[in-house]
Amino acid sequence: MGVLIGILVVLVAVSGAWLLLRLVLYGDLRNRDRIRKEIGRRGGKLLEARWKPFGPDWFEAGMGIYAVRYRDRDGNEHKAYCRPMGSAVYFTGDRVVMYARRPADDNGGHGT
Repeated sequence: MGVLIGILVVLVAVSGAWLLLRLVLYGDLRNRDRIRKEIGRRGGKLLEARWKPFGPDWFEAGMGIYAVRYRDRDGNEHKAYCRPMGSAVYFTGDRVVMYARRPADDNGGHGT
């Protein structure tokens, strides 16, 4: 009888862990999809999204912070942190890391 209860406890624990893992993975996939859609809505393309549990403001955002790389509609590559919350996706630290083309200087590119 004791062995049967032990097996039952192990099965319940494994089933619970499996369910928790599936919920976390589902949430992660859903968050990445929301980030991809928001960047696409802006005319860009998501290049990479990495879960960062201790990203900026992690104590406020919980576990839903992602470090992303994306290309905007002009072809510039950005790095930012994204936080899907409610029906919105919030961006922080968004910066261009590679321009698609060199921005024109103030004198029209003719030197000084």
